[in-house]
Amino acid sequence: MSRNGSSQGTSTYRQLFITIGIISALVFLWARTSFNHYQVDLFDLEGVNLQPIQATELLSEKDDGLLSMRCRLLQVSSSFTCGVQVHLPKDAQGNLFSFDRIDRMEIATQVLTAPERFDGRLQVNIVSMFKGGDDQALTDSNLKFHSTRIGSGTFEIPLDRFDVASWWQDAYNISFEDAKKDFSQVESVYILLNDRPLKYEGEYQFTVSELKVDGYLVDPLSLNNWLITFWLMLGVGSLLHFSWRGHGTLQRMRRVALYDHATELLNEQGLRDYLRGLAPEADGALYILRFDNAAILERHFGEKVFNQLLIKTKQRLLSVFQSQSVTLVRLSEAEFALFCPTGILAREQLLERIFKEGVEMEGVGHLKLDVIASVVVESSIPKKLDAVLEKGRFVLDQPKDRTVFAKRYTSELDEPLQRKASVEQAVRRCIAEDDFYLVFMPLYDARRDRVMGAEALLRSNSESLRQLSPEVYIPVAEKANLIQEIDMLVLRKALTAIKQHELPEGFVLSINISAQELLDSEFAQRIDAALRSAGVSASSICLEVTETFFVHMDEAKVEVLDQLRALGCLVSLDDFGTGYTSFAHLQRLSVDEIKIDRSFVSRLDDPKARVVVESMVNIAQALDYKLVAEGVETLEQLDYLRSLGCHCFQGFLFSEPTTLKKALAARKPAPVEISLK
Repeated sequence: MSRNGSSQGTSTYRQLFITIGIISALVFLWARTSFNHYQVDLFDLEGVNLQPIQATELLSEKDDGLLSMRCRLLQVSSSFTCGVQVHLPKDAQGNLFSFDRIDRMEIATQVLTAPERFDGRLQVNIVSMFKGGDDQALTDSNLKFHSTRIGSGTFEIPLDRFDVASWWQDAYNISFEDAKKDFSQVESVYILLNDRPLKYEGEYQFTVSELKVDGYLVDPLSLNNWLITFWLMLGVGSLLHFSWRGHGTLQRMRRVALYDHATELLNEQGLRDYLRGLAPEADGALYILRFDNAAILERHFGEKVFNQLLIKTKQRLLSVFQSQSVTLVRLSEAEFALFCPTGILAREQLLERIFKEGVEMEGVGHLKLDVIASVVVESSIPKKLDAVLEKGRFVLDQPKDRTVFAKRYTSELDEPLQRKASVEQAVRRCIAEDDFYLVFMPLYDARRDRVMGAEALLRSNSESLRQLSPEVYIPVAEKANLIQEIDMLVLRKALTAIKQHELPEGFVLSINISAQELLDSEFAQRIDAALRSAGVSASSICLEVTETFFVHMDEAKVEVLDQLRALGCLVSLDDFGTGYTSFAHLQRLSVDEIKIDRSFVSRLDDPKARVVVESMVNIAQALDYKLVAEGVETLEQLDYLRSLGCHCFQGFLFSEPTTLKKALAARKPAPVEISLK
């Protein structure tokens, strides 16, 4: 083809793509305008039927657009429920009301009277037919309950916020597959007081003044999928055409998608592509190699040297294990995988030796990767890759055994892995159903002899998580990428608590944040937005980060800390003494406070522990940091720490975790004459 012909072809393609792009954009925008929108007032539907639940008394039925209900609970029972059931009419063909094209529900409620201890929340249930039932009778076993919780006010609730009610799943032993959301046949909407059954005696009265659903004539999500499919087909067709003209372009794109650019190893997607070429029933062993010192090497020697180290290590691995047809993969910045189709490596000890010996780097010296390894031997690996990777990483997360280089996944780990999956599911449910709450551990200032702060601690109402420490389920949430939601949930609840209480001047509420947040450049902006929305001064909160996260310092973490302090927030270094942070690191950290870990305070009768604590106090005084001692449980510990110059304390000596009101009233117990001095 002549250059002129090629230019004309490119111009034609350009005009075609521009025209199709403009049409697609117009269709996309139209789908989000009022022309593609409709609203249905459920109260105004012909044939709608309002039915009070149990002893609920309907004071009015949509008079002046207001539905009013009242319940009197004279004695707490195991079954008393208060609310109304809004039965929706069927269409002319006898089909139940469909929410398939509904996007959100608008509801306005107001709790007028209730016992003082009632939390004021309502529960809204969308009840649909459960197609898995034996018949179509309107019983709980044949109805599927999708639930969410609200308070008093006007709400626009996306249908995505309704989750299948856990009590219904548990009561009827519903399988995971059957528990998916289904709004295709909606029988009714339940509006109930949140407690089922009601917990407190007294009179309840609440109103519903609006119950509407909003939908689209053409579902934007379906339209998006159609447009994406269309553009993908157009793109694939264009790629095929261009690949016919230049096969090299497609090859380069494939390499970018399936290979790590630094080491030229397959990436995770490349491994999947490779395994698809094997028989689905293929057996093998997958080793996962995690480099504990990757961040240190890259920070101290630079990305170029670190990548050269990986390349030289790759070359040694492939040369040693070439006869076993191994496939080496770079899963992430600090993880390799090695797939051996014949099973366990015949010379597995050589794998350990390669990493222990390290390599000589020109101009740098001798470097080696500090590796922990796991191995999963599995059948049908091409079909089970995700499960195999999860098993391998689960082994790596277990306590390290330095006597074994490649720790194997065994059936003994099946139960803990399933338990971890169960905990993750419970955390997701708690977030969706707002089943987390806060308790507060007071911070006692000995110089003022009063509480001048408190630490917010996360707890759960969920039966699954209630008996577990947050130290168990928070790490699971971090690995499942749920921690940002939890951190912001804790922050919002803490700010609400500040607004609801009369706090003494200078009172500071401490909030634990995940160390992962310091890797997010937008974290400070989210904190600022939450403070502005709540109308709370930044100086009223202190953000606590564990010291162990700062063992490997980098500029990104320091920059986020600087941004938080620039807002006016205080920053605390929690669990001080457990992370081996150097004195030089402490000088660089942008923190206001360090907290002596409870493990040192509990051993103050040990002379060695005393030396460590005295050093911590001296460091805090030298750097002009506020110092807090955690885990103070005896007057002897309190007196000794005060003699060193520590004046702020937390621990059971003053109070167990409790409500913020009770935390504010905590006081030091009467002194005794016994002293550690």
